[in-house]
Amino acid sequence: MTVAGTGRTWRFTDLEFVVAWEPQRERTVPRPFVFTSRTDSYDDLLREMNETREHLRDRLGTTFDDVLETVAHPDIRIVVHGNADDDRANPESVIRLLAVRRRDSGYLLRQLPGETVWHGGGYIVTECDALALGPVVVEALPDASPGRAGHIAMPRAGDDQDHYTRRSIAHELTEDRDRERAESFVRAVTTGSGIIEIAQGGSRFGPRGVMVRRLRWRDVADDGRYAITGDDPPIAIGVDVKRLTALVNTEVAEVVQAIKDERV
Repeated sequence: MTVAGTGRTWRFTDLEFVVAWEPQRERTVPRPFVFTSRTDSYDDLLREMNETREHLRDRLGTTFDDVLETVAHPDIRIVVHGNADDDRANPESVIRLLAVRRRDSGYLLRQLPGETVWHGGGYIVTECDALALGPVVVEALPDASPGRAGHIAMPRAGDDQDHYTRRSIAHELTEDRDRERAESFVRAVTTGSGIIEIAQGGSRFGPRGVMVRRLRWRDVADDGRYAITGDDPPIAIGVDVKRLTALVNTEVAEVVQAIKDERV
């Protein structure tokens, strides 16, 4: 994987990252990452953590502190969680990414797959252009060709047949075709899917004031990749890397505007 505008890179085992993250006094690891200890004894785990802490102190000193501060308190974070195939029990298919930006610093964190979906195989942390989180995240996803069906209007939650019978015949025929396309899309076999969550790092109005935007992606067998927007109704759009990057950047711009509005 090549990260756009990359700088420094760090590699950690699962336990090394847990220990490095420990001073933040938050979750064991940040979303969307997981940690499951491979050590049965709690005392043995504490001993391993102490040894790891000393090792990291010798290896990193304070050079990684700014990265951790950015991850813990970003201006913008992009959380990515998905699967690279249709078997959600396959640990090799799990995708867990976190991209963060604070002022002029940007980083992409990737958790490698472990032996189960609840284990990790370590981390790769890469410095990147703070203004390029969109392309950084999209380029980290598995390759896929764009979906060939163009735009597909998905049904709204709660839509029923009564809604359609109240419309004109012309509208009804069009909506029936749209519904058939949407139902065919929903039934199609997937070879990968996931969620891209773009969020404000924090708000002066508290957790309820945090703007969160979401895109889903869905890789359809014998077709290609679609992005599903958060519109009402949602729209499934066939996307290549460039188009998906543009959609993510649009959501990032919405979050940036929310941050600016709070500063007024």
